[in-house]
Amino acid sequence: MRNFLEIKIKADLISITEETLKGIKNPDGRIFLENFYSKLKEVTLEEQWVEVFMELSAIMYLDFRFTKEELVSIDELLEVCERIAKTQVADTTYIN
Repeated sequence: MRNFLEIKIKADLISITEETLKGIKNPDGRIFLENFYSKLKEVTLEEQWVEVFMELSAIMYLDFRFTKEELVSIDELLEVCERIAKTQVADTTYIN
């Protein structure tokens, strides 16, 4: 973790994921989110953030049947991931 903001956002994401898991009834969707949660707790590097974000984003394209309430919770997870992505600032001191 590079800074306080990343630590705070990770804590928020873990908390939101725990709350979301409480309400997910679809067994396949639940397993998917439990795997995401396990990986999330281990994230320490920028590359890992990208990996878990991409994995979570895939949930919207898989054939899981979620209720409207479950989709709202999942959307909150995606919003927090987006905030994480915004903290990962590209180093512009190097020329490609």
